[in-house]
Amino acid sequence: MKYLLIAVLLWAAGNVQGQDTAAFRLSADSDTIFWSNYHLRYVEQLELLHPKGNTDFYRIILPGGCVEISGTQTDKVVFKVDEIWDNILTDDCFVQTFPLTENQVQRICHLIDSLMIDSIPSDQYIRQWHRGFDGVTYCLERRTGTAYSFKRYWTPSVQGNFREANLIAAFIEQLNIIAGYTDKRKIFEAAIPFYGWTSNNGTISRRVVSDSEHYNKYKRLKKKQLKQKAKMEKGRYK
Repeated sequence: MKYLLIAVLLWAAGNVQGQDTAAFRLSADSDTIFWSNYHLRYVEQLELLHPKGNTDFYRIILPGGCVEISGTQTDKVVFKVDEIWDNILTDDCFVQTFPLTENQVQRICHLIDSLMIDSIPSDQYIRQWHRGFDGVTYCLERRTGTAYSFKRYWTPSVQGNFREANLIAAFIEQLNIIAGYTDKRKIFEAAIPFYGWTSNNGTISRRVVSDSEHYNKYKRLKKKQLKQKAKMEKGRYK
């Protein structure tokens, strides 16, 4: 049905408000419970919509962040990085949110509907789809009432020439254009206040030192912070 997702996500989501959805159902074509539970920790860290909540949503996890659309919440692009210093996570993070316009949301919903993205199962159920170690995993989530789907697709651009891979690759490419994802990510990365960080795709990035005086002050601060962190962790396991 044309524009089904637009209707569900933009206008019909309100009818589930107040519904008890603690026991949501993971769809049969979703990835494993292990990966969905692992992913939900990321959702909670960014305070994104949770499938156990009472709001329907569609969310796409991309390198460095995600696109989230719903019927009652602010539609947005969210980026997050965790600081790394001396190859250790410092517990500091940097998050930035960019709103999506109504037109962008409608175009994304139409894209999902026209490419029939919801009909494509997670890649582990697609015989031709292979996985590797170096690549990018995209996650697609949809929550409608108590029904929840969580699907993962490893690097669609390097798969063979078959329907599912072509559709997911086309979807990611067009989503990037509609949401302005790459441009927003550049703005976000320019604002990151850290010298080293990692994001949801596991890569580690480092900033070139241009101000040695500021860097030396920052270095002393981080050494003190990591020393305090190590002391607290040591006391926790006594």
